[in-house]
This record gives sequence, structure tokens and C-alpha cells, in this order.
Amino acid sequence: IYFMDSNINKHNEIISMKNSFIALAIRKLTKKEISAIKTISTIRSRMNSTQIVKVLSEEISCAESTAWMILRSLIKMKLVILENKKNNVTLTKAGEILIDSLS
Repeated sequence: IYFMDSNINKHNEIISMKNSFIALAIRKLTKKEISAIKTISTIRSRMNSTQIVKVLSEEISCAESTAWMILRSLIKMKLVILENKKNNVTLTKAGEILIDSLS
């Protein structure tokens, strides 16, 4: 019985931490950052950072310099990463969790 209680407690702790993460992320992110991560999550082909910035600029109606700032912010928050030498932009697990909660 103790083993089951321990597993239930760990599961509840994980859910609590996940909910806290989501609440903090939503509170910290700007509307444009939320729009940007939603846009990135819908892109199915591999795109490098320069290509993503062009898409973000169009999709969220901002200057490319602003889109770069938003992308760097999402990277600093570990919601997206730049993969390999081609700098492909990909959501992290944290970014995926956030997107799932926003859906």
C-alpha cells in the first residue's frame, strides 16, 4: 500500500509542477511570444532561424528585428532550441507542454 501511495504522490507532484510551470510561463510570456510559439508549433517542415523569423514577422505582424528578439527570448526560456549546424528551430519538451496547455 505504501508503494502505491508513493507512486500516487509522485504523480501528483509531477502534475503540480507541470501546472506551476504552465502558469509561470503564461504569466511571463508576452502576447507576441505566445503567438510566436504557437506559430512555431504549427510549422511542420524544418526551418532555420532566419526562415522562422521571416514567418514570425508576417504571422504576428512585427518587424524582423522584433521577431529576432522574440525568438531569442523563447530560446532563453528553453521553450525552443536551435538544432544542429543549420540552426533548425524546434520546440523543446517544455515548449510542447506549454502548447498542449494552450490548445
